[in-house]
Amino acid sequence: MKGSDEVVEWLTDGARPASNTREVVAELCDRLIGCGIPVWRFGLFVLTLHPQIMGQAFLWKPGVGVEVRSASFETFETEAFRQSPVRRVIDTCASLRRKLGEENCPIDFEVTRELRAQGATDYLAVPLFFASGGVHGSLANPHPSPEQLLPNEYVERSRRMHGNDVENIPLFLVTGLLYVCTAPSNVTALSVFAIYVLSRFAHFYVVLTARPHEVRALFWTVGSVAIYLMAGAVLWTALRP
Repeated sequence: MKGSDEVVEWLTDGARPASNTREVVAELCDRLIGCGIPVWRFGLFVLTLHPQIMGQAFLWKPGVGVEVRSASFETFETEAFRQSPVRRVIDTCASLRRKLGEENCPIDFEVTRELRAQGATDYLAVPLFFASGGVHGSLANPHPSPEQLLPNEYVERSRRMHGNDVENIPLFLVTGLLYVCTAPSNVTALSVFAIYVLSRFAHFYVVLTARPHEVRALFWTVGSVAIYLMAGAVLWTALRP
């Protein structure tokens, strides 16, 4: 099919001029429809290297566009995902197709049951491979070694660092902004800000290098004291007559 060959050439050439995954998915679906392939739904599922997000889904519908959803590590452990065709494809590294329009088609997934009820006639899920031949994401390995299934302490520390930053840095930014509104002296403000920033860098380092809890708690406390001092100054300014 000439039209589909052009789609393949477009993808091979870098999917220009699309500049991100959302645009690639939208353009791909438009091109498939343009060459006579009646795409009704399209989903691209990719695993990510992120301490809190396991993967992202790019979901396309005609007339709606592309919706991007993020999935946490906990989502990948739910029974619903374990029983999904996406998980089946990831685990087996093999394509999965259900010809929903045929009477004897096996309906062994909830999503295929729903799509058939909505009028879909065909369902196809294929694994996403790297150019080197490897399957995208570690969960795609159908025969992992026992060592691969063990928690990676470095990754777990990175996740804890990221979570701690997400909890503390926004609080510092908000408190710091309010503190600046109280018109402190430049020396005082810069000193408090410097103490907090240096304490965060120190906390990052000691977590990364797996230092004892007491050392991590020390630097976390220093940064917290800086926030408390700024919050106290804000409250004093707001409440004093």
